[in-house]
Amino acid sequence: MQGNRTQPSAREDGSFQLLEPGLTLSAASAHDGEVRQRILALKYHNDRGQAMHLARLLVPLLHDLNPSPQVITWAPTTSRRIRERGIDQAESLARAVARELRLPCKRLLKRINRDSQEGQNRITRLTRPRFRARVRRDMRCVVVVDDVITTGATLRAAANALHTEGVEHVHAVAVAHRRRGRGAHR
Repeated sequence: MQGNRTQPSAREDGSFQLLEPGLTLSAASAHDGEVRQRILALKYHNDRGQAMHLARLLVPLLHDLNPSPQVITWAPTTSRRIRERGIDQAESLARAVARELRLPCKRLLKRINRDSQEGQNRITRLTRPRFRARVRRDMRCVVVVDDVITTGATLRAAANALHTEGVEHVHAVAVAHRRRGRGAHR
């Protein structure tokens, strides 16, 4: 999967898209301004009302997908973070996106390491996230939702776990991406 990677395609509105074999990685916005404030309110203040607003930013990324997704899932955060915050923000976003698209939302991924990505350097982030997937045999296309992309490692790890279980294509989407110098999403 690493061999045919393209460079991220940045847009004027702050969104970006990266295409790889079997994976489309997209973000609706840059991680700044009002979008950043809404993500922080959801993530750290358990303001669940923000999930629907943020989900509406993701929906345009998911129209006219080819292949069409069968299910929405999320890249789960660590159980420690859920206990601390009282919420898995990615799950809240995924459920809101599923409602908007009228698609089922299922927990397909389990995080198999307990380490958080937050505050880690780029090299650690690229190697840390690991997931195990459980999918039906007929599942060919899945959308994975997360809140913020920094390096893309979490969504790539989620996609790899789904590919291992037979999912052919993953549309991985996040509300925002961090613009941190050259190569932030490689």
